[in-house]
Amino acid sequence: MTAANRSQSRTSKVLQLASGRALSNLTVIVGAAVLSRLLSVGEYGTYRQTMLSYEFVAPLLALGLPQALYCFLPTETKRVRGVLVDNLLLLVLMGAAFSAFLLAGGGNLLAIRFHNPELTDTLRLIAPYPLLALPVTAASACLVARERVGQLAVLNVASQAVTLGILVLAVLWSRTVGRRTRSRSNIGLWRSYTRLAPV
Repeated sequence: MTAANRSQSRTSKVLQLASGRALSNLTVIVGAAVLSRLLSVGEYGTYRQTMLSYEFVAPLLALGLPQALYCFLPTETKRVRGVLVDNLLLLVLMGAAFSAFLLAGGGNLLAIRFHNPELTDTLRLIAPYPLLALPVTAASACLVARERVGQLAVLNVASQAVTLGILVLAVLWSRTVGRRTRSRSNIGLWRSYTRLAPV
């Protein structure tokens, strides 16, 4: 491979990574705009606090393991799969530990710390998220080490889009359930009122 081809190959990879990162960031911005329109100020604040509780602790839980793959995967020739499995196993264990913390009452502690009682329910809902999200952090190092930069760009955009879609669907579903519950309770109140009202 000539120096010109190598340079062109690197430029192509950098452009793929940059475009994937730009599209991923654009998805985050669109998601924030959509959620700010769908949610009230208090609900959006609760959502941001919920995600903040994970985003704050995620670098500590990751233990630098995804970054270590950038060093070990390109140089490893015999135990490539073993290095990746060891890394993923540790990430899953750390995600499971944080999920267990949230389910065992850690959500209550964070809700008290944030002075937001609604945070207890939302933290319980995202308890499986660290278990799934932490192992995915190893994907970027794995794909870069195997020179699959295009797939990494697609993965970044797709994961952000799927997360946004799930959030919007959850908000719309909760609104629909809330409306049905309110209308049923209003009908029940109306029926009880008409029974009590003098004829």
